Formats: sequence, C-alpha cells, structure tokens
Amino acid sequence: MRQMPNHSPLPDHSLLVKRYKLCSEYPTGLSVKYQFNSRCKPEQQAGSYNVKEKRSFIGIEGKSYACSRIVYYLATSIDPGIYEVDHIDQDSSNNSIQNLRLATRSQNAANVKLKSNNTTGFKGVSWHKTRGLFHCTINLNGKLKHLGTHICPIRLAYEYNIVAKEQHKDFAVINTLYKLGCK
Repeated sequence: MRQMPNHSPLPDHSLLVKRYKLCSEYPTGLSVKYQFNSRCKPEQQAGSYNVKEKRSFIGIEGKSYACSRIVYYLATSIDPGIYEVDHIDQDSSNNSIQNLRLATRSQNAANVKLKSNNTTGFKGVSWHKTRGLFHCTINLNGKLKHLGTHICPIRLAYEYNIVAKEQHKDFAVINTLYKLGCK
C-alpha cells in the first residue's frame, strides 16, 4: 500500500492529550482543555468546519490536519498513518469516535452517498442515452466494472447491491429497493 500524499505525520500523541479532549457535541469532535495560545479558550471547540470541503480541520504547530484523523489518534492512540479515517455514516461533520474507522482509499471511496446529480435514485445505475437502456457500473480497486444493461433500473440496483456487498463488505453502501413492477 502506498503512502497517501495529503496525510502529514500527526503531532506527538502526548501533545494532543495535553491540549485537547474528545467532545462529540462539536462537529470537529474536539474541545480545548486549557488556553495555550491567544486564539483558543478552554471548553470551546477546537478546529473549524470548512463548509466548502465539508470537513473539519485543526491547525497545530503551523500545520493543518483533518479533525477526524486527530480524533481517531487521540481516542485510540493509533496513528492512522497511510490509512484514511472513514466516517461510517458518511457524515463528515460527525467526528464522534463511534463514527470513525480506518480504511484504505478504495474502502473509503466505496462508502459514499448517492451523488446529488444522480437521476435514477440508485447508486451505480444510470441512463445510457445511445442504447436507450439503464446500465450499471461499480468501482472495484480503482477500476470501473460494467455490470450490465437492462430496461429496469431496480434490477440493476439489485445486481449492484450483490457485487457491492461481496466486494466492499462493511464499507458497501447499498441501494434501498422497493417492490415495483420490473421484470
């Protein structure tokens, strides 16, 4: 597994324990223990939520870190290192330790919500204009795999679910299927 380019080595664990504590009431998941500079106040949120990136960040010793990585490290004493910290519920503003787990890049990419521009309502299923059919794809280990075409998007969503559960296991985000009239 290769080193992720955007993950700086984390600050010393003892420094984090000394300055911060876990606080699930804040989107960053962290609060300040004591005033160690002019900008922080005890018992207040540490770090800030970046609306554009939809992630929380914290500045420590002149470097910026994803709060999810700091929370995970602080809570478990395990430096995520080359791994990413995945939000189980897909909500990047929920940095409670119960919502965080280590993941490879591929696993983290599998655990994503339905895209806002999706027109079928199903993950992996889209309309193929030239064929006049729905088609289904899934990303497996960084490669797009074609799962089939059909007139019924629900049938393809079912196929997607089977492959996603098999390949992505606990990281799979599956489609909710309704009993509608597809053959």
